[in-house]
Amino acid sequence: EAVRAMFLDEAKIVGGIIHLGIATIHDFGEEAGTLFMAMEYVAGLSFRTAMELGMPPAIAARAIAEACRGLHAAHEVRDPAGHLQGVVHRDVSPDNLLLGFDGHVKVIDFGIALVKNRQSPVTEFGTVKGKPPYMSPEQVKNEALDRRSDVFSLGVVLHELLTGQMLFDGDSIYAVARQVEHMEIPPPSRVVGTLPAGLDAVVMAALER
Repeated sequence: EAVRAMFLDEAKIVGGIIHLGIATIHDFGEEAGTLFMAMEYVAGLSFRTAMELGMPPAIAARAIAEACRGLHAAHEVRDPAGHLQGVVHRDVSPDNLLLGFDGHVKVIDFGIALVKNRQSPVTEFGTVKGKPPYMSPEQVKNEALDRRSDVFSLGVVLHELLTGQMLFDGDSIYAVARQVEHMEIPPPSRVVGTLPAGLDAVVMAALER
C-alpha cells in the first residue's frame, strides 16, 4: 500500500505541472488490478551518460539552467486557492535529469517528492530519502526541507558536469553524509583549470550550506 500511494502521489504531482522542463504524464490509473502511468518518451541521454561522455562547460551551464526552470515550475505549484504546495523533488541527480536529442532538458522521477497532502508518508523515522552523494546537508540530517535543498543538489550535479568526477564520494553512506556536511568544496576550476567567467561563483553559491 505504501508503494501504491507513492506511485499515485508521483502521478498527481507531475500531472499538475505543465512545463517543458518536466516530463509530461499523459495518463495514469489502474487496469485489471495493475497500476499504470503513461509518460512522455524522452529520446536522449541522462546527465550521467552525458557526464561520462564529456560535456563542454557552456553546454553544462545551459543544461543546468534548463533544469532549474523545470524545477522552479515544480516549486511554484499551487493549489486551487493559490497556496504554494511546497514541492521539493528530493532526488535531483544526474540520473533524473535528461538531455533530449532536441536540446530540451527534462526533470523526471518525483516518486519521493515532498509535497503537502501526500497519500504516502513523506519520511519514516530513521530513513533518508534520496541518493546521498546528491543530498543537501539538511537532507542527510533528516531536517525540514524547502526548495533550497534541490538547488544544492543541482549545484552538486553542475560541479560534476564541469569536473567529470563525483564531488562527494565515500566508501559508506555515513562517509558521504559527513562529506556533504563538512567537506571543503573546491571550486570546479581548482579541479580542471580555467572555466568560463562566473561558473565557479554560480556553483559555489548553489553549494552554500
